[in-house]
Amino acid sequence: MAALGWGSAGYASIINFTYTSDYTNFQCYVNYDYGNSVANIDTDSAEDPKATKSYQILNESGFTWAGYNVNVYMDRAFSISNAFATLPADWTVAVTQPVYNGATPSYFGLNEYVGYVKFMAGTLVPDGSQLNFQYDVGFGGATTYRFADELIPVEAVPEPGVAPLLAGAAMLLFGVRWAVRRSARTH
Repeated sequence: MAALGWGSAGYASIINFTYTSDYTNFQCYVNYDYGNSVANIDTDSAEDPKATKSYQILNESGFTWAGYNVNVYMDRAFSISNAFATLPADWTVAVTQPVYNGATPSYFGLNEYVGYVKFMAGTLVPDGSQLNFQYDVGFGGATTYRFADELIPVEAVPEPGVAPLLAGAAMLLFGVRWAVRRSARTH
C-alpha cells in the first residue's frame, strides 16, 4: 500500500488518500485542487491491473453532507467495482460504469472515459465529522495510466424546524378566522 499524500480539497480536507495496486513498482503524483485529485501511474506490466482508491475526508464545508459524488476519469476504458463507505458504515452506493467521454473531455482528450460513484447517506456527516470510502478501478493495456477524481459533497436539505411550522400554522389559523369573520359580516 502506498500513501500518496494529503491536502485541501475545496470543501474538505483529505486526511488520507491511499492508492493500492497489484504492482509495487509505480510512481504517482497527486494534485489536490478544489476537490480534484489527478495522478499518473506507471506500472511494470500491461496485464490487467487493478487499483483500490481509498479516501478519508474531513468535512470542513460548513454544511452537513447527505451524499458524496465521485466522478472518475481515466485515459482509457476501465471498470469500477467494490465501492463502499466505512465511516459512516450505513451509507449506500450506486456505481455508473464508465462510458466514452472523448466528445466532451475534461482531462485526457479524445481517449477519456468517465464513470460515477454516488455515495448516499444513512447517517449524515455534519461539519467537523469524517467520511471514509473506497472503490476499485480495473484497467489494462499499457504501463502508464492517468486518472482524475472529482470529489463533490452533497448538502443535506434541512428539515423545517418547529418555529417555521408553528408560524405556518398560526398564519393558516389567522386566515381561517379572518374568512369566518368576513363571512359573518356579509350575512
